[in-house]
Amino acid sequence: MTIYNTLSKNKEVFKPLEDNRVRMYVCGMTVYDFCHIGHARVMVAFDVVTRWLRHRGYNVTYVRNITDIDDKIIRRANENGEPFEALVERMIAAMHEDEARLNVLRPDLEPRATAHIGGMFTMIQTLIDKGYAYAPGNGDVYYRVGKFAGYGKLSRRRIEDLKIGARIEVDEAKEDPLDFVLWKGAKPGEPSWQSPWGLGRPGWHIECSVMSTCCLGETFDIHGGGPDLVFPHHENEIAQSEAATGKLYANAWMHAGAVRVDGEKMSKSLGNFFTIREVLEKYHPRWCATCWCPATTAARSTTPRTACARPRAPWSASTTASRGYRWPSRAVATSSSRASARRWTMTSTRRKPARCCSR
Repeated sequence: MTIYNTLSKNKEVFKPLEDNRVRMYVCGMTVYDFCHIGHARVMVAFDVVTRWLRHRGYNVTYVRNITDIDDKIIRRANENGEPFEALVERMIAAMHEDEARLNVLRPDLEPRATAHIGGMFTMIQTLIDKGYAYAPGNGDVYYRVGKFAGYGKLSRRRIEDLKIGARIEVDEAKEDPLDFVLWKGAKPGEPSWQSPWGLGRPGWHIECSVMSTCCLGETFDIHGGGPDLVFPHHENEIAQSEAATGKLYANAWMHAGAVRVDGEKMSKSLGNFFTIREVLEKYHPRWCATCWCPATTAARSTTPRTACARPRAPWSASTTASRGYRWPSRAVATSSSRASARRWTMTSTRRKPARCCSR
């Protein structure tokens, strides 16, 4: 299997760290709303990677986390007037429903951030002891970006350039504006946990470093996610993890291509944002999954705005329908593409359980 490795910026023949075993971690959803088609792109792309590796005889451990504590979750729960735990459970159930309709396999492990708080204490303290992190005394803990020599190797960004172009709100507690938070001191009305630095909650980046290394070890084969996560999230993961362990974090980095609608990046601000369930109300899940999985994971996926907004030309209402869904009628909906979709749904689904400290 040849992959595009974001770390090396080259296509490479994939070679696992251990014979016949592949360990893969993919950054999952922040569960404050229904999953959108950008999430579907990641779901489908790495589902295909997993199925193909298993088809080739590899013992794959596929881990995709769930971010169940975050500013967006807290804000949405407050807007709804419900406990954040209730919102999280509702959105996780909806995510699993969307996956099932797309025939996407559930990952072997779906660790939740709140189940790994203790592991976060351990990694943060290790970083403090090694001089990579500091606690200014206000309840927060920050990472010293300037101390990590390899910072920027994934995104090809230099610290000097980041400082010149920085538009970061001044925080007098930080030694450097580029330093990022590992632990946030508690704020009124927010969920919090007792820590060595007082009540608070974890920063986003430390969550994935801890969950991935807990479930897969200090070095694993593939780290994946959406293209928007390359910087700063994945860059910061590398900085934290490699500083804490002194080892290579992930051997290869794979990022699913961005979803573009009518040539523009999909975003709420542009009004071209669609949830998975909105699209599946009008089009067959198998066709959608095939559209969202181009030949390479790094390729962009393009969706016509009209295809999502309303089922009219260029989509034909008279084409083959299955269970009320529509199949596109243009040349793109050829028999070969449908055959490809059928093969995708029938690929080997062998799974083996994996142990994780959150279980």
